[in-house]
Amino acid sequence: RVAVLLPFGAGRVRVFELFPVLWAIVCTWLMAFILTESGAYDDASGERQAACRSDHTDVLQSSPWFYIPYPLQWGAPILKPASILTMASGALAAMIESTGDYYACARMAGAPTPPAYVISRGVGAEGLGCCMA
Repeated sequence: RVAVLLPFGAGRVRVFELFPVLWAIVCTWLMAFILTESGAYDDASGERQAACRSDHTDVLQSSPWFYIPYPLQWGAPILKPASILTMASGALAAMIESTGDYYACARMAGAPTPPAYVISRGVGAEGLGCCMA
């Protein structure tokens, strides 16, 4: 339960509780970087160097499976009525649930009931998110 004081004004944050997996990855990569730069892997076998070194800068450029996708790369989308109805039903259910969530959160927080324009903005933002998905 260590709270770290962050320098940019957020106060004390429990970063070790919020990001344990991220911290483990960062610490492991940092240790591999320090060992690579200090030459600890120079005399190691090729297999160990491939697994432990952190100076593989061209890995993403040389891998054929990693690329930036572009629109319509698999052709034009196929829109079937059943698919449209299914997605519209899911979006409608999500809007109804979100409206209930807005009221429930306001009640739990002791805030006044949200006005219609606030709920409209929330549902619109959710619809935009559904379109992007």
